[in-house]
Amino acid sequence: MKVDWGEAAIRHIGKVREYLTGQKSLHVDDVIDRIVKRTALLEDLPYLGAVVPEYPNHDLRELIEPPFRILYRVRDDCVDIVAVIHASQKMPRLPRF
Repeated sequence: MKVDWGEAAIRHIGKVREYLTGQKSLHVDDVIDRIVKRTALLEDLPYLGAVVPEYPNHDLRELIEPPFRILYRVRDDCVDIVAVIHASQKMPRLPRF
């Protein structure tokens, strides 16, 4: 199954990079690579992640790549990555992905 990164998720990765650079992390590229590699697992295992607890009746699922949450939706022919959020961030009341 194809993994497709939505525009919002791409912006989130940019913000992750900015955040880590601001923290003077020596491993910015390693963290980004881990996130991307984690999502590649969804090509073969689209239901690998759990339902997002904040949205139990929603179609959002998540993978955890500490300290980040990777939110996605499984479609008929692809997996849409919709967000990458730091685990300390509060989830929005209603999804806007």
